[in-house]
Amino acid sequence: MLCGYRGESQVARSAGVTVAGEMGFTGVMAVLPIRSERLVLRVMQPSDAAVLAAYRDDPDTARFQDWPLPFALADAERLLAGQAHLDDLDPEGWTQVAIEHEGEVIGDLAVGVETSRHRAALR
Repeated sequence: MLCGYRGESQVARSAGVTVAGEMGFTGVMAVLPIRSERLVLRVMQPSDAAVLAAYRDDPDTARFQDWPLPFALADAERLLAGQAHLDDLDPEGWTQVAIEHEGEVIGDLAVGVETSRHRAALR
């Protein structure tokens, strides 16, 4: 779904997912936020650093991930400072996306977009 940054797809609509639906800064259809019945996906902001550091520093969470422990608040602040200017996916780079449930960040994922090559990836 996140790879379809040019607009809503029939699959997304039938699954009850809505995308932003306005033109983003890239000149293509805005992707984020995405809302479902239970979750919201949005660009992580510097204000999310404390919660990001808290769960990423948990050994059970980090066990199968590629970030080193300890994962300190300074690590989270550094990661999110580089995307503080974003309100949607970076059209030629990686964006940390928050996964929210009932207004609380419960996780994140990285979305890499290369609009010039018409590809995207999730991590």
